[in-house]
Amino acid sequence: SRAIEAALGDLGYPQAAVHVRYREVPTAAVRANFEVQDGPHITVARVSFEGNRIFSDKKLRKQMKRVAPEARFAGLRGKDIYTPARLEEDLERVGEYYRNHGYPAARVGRPEVEVVETRMRHWLPVPRRRAATRFHISVPVQEGQLYRLGDVRVRSELAGEDFDSRSAEALVLRRLKPAEPYSQEEVERARDMLAHRSARASGKAGTAAPEVDAIPQLEPETRTVRVTFRVREANPYIVRRIEFLGAKRFNDRYYR
Repeated sequence: SRAIEAALGDLGYPQAAVHVRYREVPTAAVRANFEVQDGPHITVARVSFEGNRIFSDKKLRKQMKRVAPEARFAGLRGKDIYTPARLEEDLERVGEYYRNHGYPAARVGRPEVEVVETRMRHWLPVPRRRAATRFHISVPVQEGQLYRLGDVRVRSELAGEDFDSRSAEALVLRRLKPAEPYSQEEVERARDMLAHRSARASGKAGTAAPEVDAIPQLEPETRTVRVTFRVREANPYIVRRIEFLGAKRFNDRYYR
């Protein structure tokens, strides 16, 4: 029943209700009947943001891919359908946009979803206005301060390895430019690039490639972000045992 309700929610019926009625039948069995009440078809009419001053509502709505009522052919593409999971995914994209454009402390708050009654114009078969229920979504935003990239350092913790930190820093600085707006995405790309270089430099058969951690540290006084890349030994884990708890019908060997 929960799966049916979720499927109807993805089709624009968020108030759908499914009840299960059980009826005993011969041969010691039970028949389950699903009673489905679709409820009204409710789509999103508007998505707005509160507290944003740096980026406009239009710019932030452009980052949303799942709940985007202003997108082209939104109704035909299902982009005017609201579900909590869809909205959460889109708001994560909005937060990433801030973190990739110099605002690492930006926060996207809990959205307010309001159901409103409105009158919409329909053209077919004849022009008319009809009452409809729509969603209005308001999202609070705390943008924070603009941060720029500060010092970039590469620190090696490899034991017995000849790791050239200076050349590694030069490699990272090809992508990360100090004094530019901080971008979490660019830091992650630099980390991946450094990890690839470290893996090629290690080159020992039978050993795990070194791992690289990117550690950003905000400096509120100067509004800069200091980034340290830590190159360390990999910590491989070996699976020794798998257990299944609560199994009574079959033994662990069967499940494994």
